[in-house]
Formats: sequence, structure tokens, C-alpha cells
Amino acid sequence: STWGNTTIYDEEKFDVESYIKTLPTDALDYLYSSPFTCQTIFRSLPSLGQQYVMRFLFVTDTQIKPEYLLAWVKSDFVQAHHLSIQKLLDLKIFIEQMVPNPNSDREIKVYAMNKTFKTNLALAITQPRSMDAVLNLPPDKHHPSLQVLNEYSTQRWEAVLSEILRPTSQTSASFALLPSAFPPDFATALQRLFVIMKILSNDGREITQTGYQYLMDNIYTQALKLIFCYIDTAPERGINRNELLTFVFQLGFHELGKGCAVETLSEQQRYFLMDLCFLGFVYQRKPNSRRFYPTKLIVNLSTSRNTTNDTGFLLLETNFKLYGFTSSRLQLNRMGFFCDIEYQLPNLIVSSITRESCLRAFKKGITSEKIVNFLQVNAHPQTVSRRPIIPDAISEQILIWEKEINRVSFEAANCYEEFATVEDFDTVVAFAK
Repeated sequence: STWGNTTIYDEEKFDVESYIKTLPTDALDYLYSSPFTCQTIFRSLPSLGQQYVMRFLFVTDTQIKPEYLLAWVKSDFVQAHHLSIQKLLDLKIFIEQMVPNPNSDREIKVYAMNKTFKTNLALAITQPRSMDAVLNLPPDKHHPSLQVLNEYSTQRWEAVLSEILRPTSQTSASFALLPSAFPPDFATALQRLFVIMKILSNDGREITQTGYQYLMDNIYTQALKLIFCYIDTAPERGINRNELLTFVFQLGFHELGKGCAVETLSEQQRYFLMDLCFLGFVYQRKPNSRRFYPTKLIVNLSTSRNTTNDTGFLLLETNFKLYGFTSSRLQLNRMGFFCDIEYQLPNLIVSSITRESCLRAFKKGITSEKIVNFLQVNAHPQTVSRRPIIPDAISEQILIWEKEINRVSFEAANCYEEFATVEDFDTVVAFAK
């Protein structure tokens, strides 16, 4: 079966649900056989969808009439109801069926819950498990602290994003980067993934508009897109995609700071584990260590929200001055997408948001919404409590600058002239109207 759809990686909104609903039925049946996957999908549902699932989870052989569900909803939430039902159908949690109507000759529409999903979600609720239970090893003398795990995942993910800028750094002084942090084979594989995701051009030498947007995304969306693309290309390496995807969802329910035994993994999962270490999803002190520790980068994937960035570094003033308290070359480059960099100190970048710098960003495909969201997500902890985090004067001005380039839109048209008579002209005008 054909998995996924490469066009989804350049969608504005990307989450677990948008990926899962592209999978064929046989793949979903395999994934729904894992309680961890069922919990992940359940978390991604809207609140009304979760209510419908829970109300029928422990009811046997139930056929649900659409009008019954609608009767539970207040009139103000009818649109949310239809959206929830559609998501349940897209994910094949609800299956639409036509059954005989006892009161007439016409069939009526009912919903039935996916039996595999229903069984394993109920199992996850009544008999909760986690990966922590499989660890039967003596205490780890080199147990990493949460700070070590967080710093490791952040450093590795910055190295991943730096690989996007690396081809451009050969021709642009503004993209000065350190040498690759990865072995040549893995760096080449990363570059290929970026081409598949349309982050880099087909020759891998230029960053596309999708690529600039990706670099401005929050870390949760970035990680989710990359790991799912990696899984989609797994068969090329002789690896089962179903097994990898289930493993990722299983890691999402692990408790941070607790180790897992490598011996419990299959051969394919061990191979996958090496790449997860490179990406910063998993920490392993040495390649032959008997333990591995999932980091917040993969644990937060199952929550369907961005909760991974707790180290904001940007301080924005109302005079459009932007200060970045960081020494990261990657963050310097990201700020340079929409700012004029004035000078850089060992742990401070001073820049200004100007009309010209924003216009450069818009030409790269970076929208005003992306810029404002980047400023919010990476705001310094001292400014997070401020409401709004980004002053309205600045966010509105960035939007106005964007509208300057969208003030006039052009469409293809045909010009008709030299009509023989006024009647001919009037006939064409009437037809056009």
C-alpha cells in the first residue's frame, strides 16, 4: 500500500491527525492494534470527538445514528459537531454503514466504531502500560539529568536545521555555519529527506519557500514533519514502516528521565534508535549502551501541541529593536531572515525589524503570521507574562508591510475589441455577466 502523501509536508497546519488520515486502511488496522497509537490518536481529537468515543467505548455492538449524536449538542456547537464527526470518519474510528430501516424500504445511515481501535483504546484505559515497565537493569551510574537531556535534544535539533542552511552557506557569508555534526552517510540521508519535503530544491543547493517556512516553524511541527517523512522512506532501507510508527508513538508515553532497555527492541527498532540519537529524539551515552533515554523532543510528539520550547531568547522593544540572547549561529541565521543584524556580541545579537527586512522575508515565502509566531514562541521568559507578548503596534505594522506586496493581484484575461456593432458589444457583455 502507498503510505502518506509528500504534499502534506508543506501544509501550513501539520499534526499527527493530518498524517494518519492519509494512511490506507490496512496500515491503520496495524497501527490501531497498539494501545499507544490509539491513545495518541485519541489525544489529537477535538473535545467533542473524544466525548463521542468515550460514550460508546464500552458499549458492545452499537450502531450509532447521526441524529442521536446531534441531539447531544447545543445549537451553538453544531459546526464543531460536524467537524468532529468528519475527523472521526477520516481517521476511520467511525465507519459509515447503511442498514435496513425497519419502518420503510429505504436504508438508513449509521456509524460503527472501528473494532480494533475500540478494543485497544479500552485496553489502554483499563490496563495502562508504559515503556518504563520493560526496564530490568541495575541502576545507571551515569544517569542523565533532565537538563542534560534537554540540552542534548536542543543541540542535536539545531544541528539538523543547520543542515538545511549548509548548501547555501557555501555561497552566502550570512549563512556561516560550523562543519556538519553528522557522519557523511546520515548527512546525505538528511539532505534527501529535505528534498522530498520540498525544503531544498531538487539539486539540494537552494532553500525553497517551503524551506524558509519550515525553518520558522515551531520545533514540534518541524520534528513531526521530519520523523514522519523519515518513516515514509523507511522501506527503501528495508525497514517496516508500521513498526517504526508504532515505536514512535510508544516512546511518546515514556516518562522523561527514565531509561529503557535496548535488549527489548527488535533489530529494526535498534537500527532506528541510532538515527533517533542523531536527531536528538533519544539520548544514549555510548553506541553500545544498554539503555536509552527518550528526550522531550519525542515525548511531546504524542501531545499534538508545541510544549518543547522553554528556552526563549528574544526580547522585542516597541521601537522595533530585537535582541537575541544567544550565541547560536542557527538562531542568528533565523533572525536574519526578517531582521537587519546590526552587531553580534559573544552572547547577544542586536537587530532591527524594518520594512526592507520584512519585504525580504515575504519574498522568501515567510508570511507575517510566521514572523509574529516566531517572535511569540521564542520570546524571552521575562516577556512571556506580558499580554500581548508582541506589542500590537509591531504585529500590525508587519501585517501592513505584507499587504503592500499583496495590494494588487493579477489574473489572466482576454481583451475583445473592434466590435462591428453596439449590439454585438452588448451581447458579449451580457454573456460575461
